[in-house]
Amino acid sequence: MGILVPLYSKRIITAFRPPHNGETNHYGITAHDTFDAYLNGDGLNIHALLNKYRQYVRRRGFKAFDTDNLKEAAWHYSLDGFINFFVEDLEGHTFIEVPSGAGPTDLLIVYNKHRYLIEIKVFSTQTRFKKGKAQLAEYLKSEGLDEGHYVVFSNLHTDDDVLYFEENIKGKQIYTYIICTHFPTPSRVPVPEALKKTDSVSINEARAEGSLMTRRRDILDILVLRFDPPASRYQQIEQRLLTVSLDAQLKTLLAAAVQSEELSAFQSVMENIQ
Repeated sequence: MGILVPLYSKRIITAFRPPHNGETNHYGITAHDTFDAYLNGDGLNIHALLNKYRQYVRRRGFKAFDTDNLKEAAWHYSLDGFINFFVEDLEGHTFIEVPSGAGPTDLLIVYNKHRYLIEIKVFSTQTRFKKGKAQLAEYLKSEGLDEGHYVVFSNLHTDDDVLYFEENIKGKQIYTYIICTHFPTPSRVPVPEALKKTDSVSINEARAEGSLMTRRRDILDILVLRFDPPASRYQQIEQRLLTVSLDAQLKTLLAAAVQSEELSAFQSVMENIQ
């Protein structure tokens, strides 16, 4: 049974939400994060939050999500818990299943005088996918908002697909984020040759590669926080970083990610790495 008063719904959810859901340690937070990257003037940068969430889902993969059996409500809880962690730290609030003139909205974020709507779906068919966008447009019209975010979890999409859209539907700006949820399990992932060996040299090589992977992930996280690149450009950079195999080169790129004034400047440094 739905709870019609958002404040009551929020209080009940807060009461039953555990102080630590076991996942906050995996949100990619460092000791120096101030969350300023999630602010946009006196409002929130929802794009940065959703890109951060996409990275979290990709990073956790099968370890956190049984995607063959999860229901839509589980994805609602996952996204709400993630966004709530950041928004409440910034002294904002999140509400779920908030009544509107067009029906209950999935996730409402309130920060200062700003309101943000997020509609959440699990992909099944293109027909239902499009209906979700039209539904969000109606919610936005009912709430007097100009733009909204549409988050769709999909076992069918891959990184080769377009995973981010900007569209104007019924006079409302809709930003669509498709979150890929098809994760290979360890039994299906090829084991690198270096990890099949047990000698100390191979173990050291494996550790070194793990360090490089961490460095690449740090670079990507900084780029998302600073420049919020579209999914296609993010994937291009991610693939290019996989070809950089020297720690000194990755340190150079990490510095460039922090210091570059534009994403194109970082990419220029990356393309000229020797």
